[in-house]
Amino acid sequence: MNKYTKIMLFVVALGAIIYGGSALAMGGGFRCGNSLVAPGDAEFTVVEACGEPIYKHVVGQGHNGSGDQEFWYYKVASNLTEEVNFIDGHVYEIHDIYN
Repeated sequence: MNKYTKIMLFVVALGAIIYGGSALAMGGGFRCGNSLVAPGDAEFTVVEACGEPIYKHVVGQGHNGSGDQEFWYYKVASNLTEEVNFIDGHVYEIHDIYN
């Protein structure tokens, strides 16, 4: 492996670390055990990572004519619940709810 390839691999790895950390810091995801739940994940992926939620709220048609919308709630700490918003079976956004 030449010097240029090593530098490019380092830059790509550093970018992935920075991007991953900033997504978590901005509320873009949360951890369930060893897994990360993030926007774009499918419902079955979230269930595999976290199990069934403590509560599901099915809205039906989402805002602005978007597809089917659901809100799932996961208790991840004694004072923290994660609200996972799904549109068309994929995570759209995640919100922290502090109790």
